[in-house]
Amino acid sequence: GYVQIDAGRDHNCALGSDGYLTCWGSDQMGQSSPPYEPFAEVSAGKHHTCGRRSDGTVVCWGGNNHGQSNAPPDLFVQISAGYHFTCGLTTTAEILCWGTGIYAPITPPVGTFTQVSLGHYHACAVSTTGETVCWGTNDWGELDVPPGEDFVQVIAGGFHVCGLKADGTLICWGNNNFGQCNVPPYSYQWVDCPIRHTCALMVDDELICFGLNGDGQGNPPPPTY
Repeated sequence: GYVQIDAGRDHNCALGSDGYLTCWGSDQMGQSSPPYEPFAEVSAGKHHTCGRRSDGTVVCWGGNNHGQSNAPPDLFVQISAGYHFTCGLTTTAEILCWGTGIYAPITPPVGTFTQVSLGHYHACAVSTTGETVCWGTNDWGELDVPPGEDFVQVIAGGFHVCGLKADGTLICWGNNNFGQCNVPPYSYQWVDCPIRHTCALMVDDELICFGLNGDGQGNPPPPTY
C-alpha cells in the first residue's frame, strides 16, 4: 500500500509502505523516473520531483533549468517542490530554498517553522509560534492570510492557499475563478491544493473536491475496503 501521494503539474508520485516510489504521468524531463532507493517523503513540482531519505538528505530529479533539482547537502525534516524552485524545513526548523527564476520566491522569511508549502510563484509556512507567513507574488491575493486565524497545516496551490485549523475548519484564499476557495461547510483533517481545484479529507474519511472539474479531477472515486 501507499503512505503518501503528491501531485505535480502533469505527474504524480506515491510513496509505498516499503519506502519505494511509484510515479506516473508526464516524464518529459525525467520527473517520473525516481531513483530506486527508499524514501521517507516525496514532493512533486512542475517538471521535477524531490525525495527525502530517512537520514534527512534530499535528492531531486527531472527538470533542472532553474537549479530546482540541485538539493543542498543539509538535513531536512520536510520538503516541498514548487514550480521552478524547492524549499525544505531543516533539522533546525529553518527554511532553506533552492532554484532561480524571475518569480521564484527563494528567499524565505527568517525564523523557525513547523511546515512549508510551495505554490507556483508563492510559498507559505507555519511558524513555531503558530503564525502563517506567505511570500512571493500576490497577483491573486495568495499572500493575504486571513487575520486572526491560526492554522496547523497550510497548503499553497497554483494560485490559491488553504489553511486547516485545529478544530477541522478549512479556509482558502487567493484565486477563486473556478470555486477552488469555496469550501463546503464540513470538518476536515487533510487538504491538498493543485492548480485550479482543491481536495480535502473530511473527519469521517470521506474525500471531497471542489473547483475546476473539466477533466473529472473533482470527482474522487468511491473508497474501496
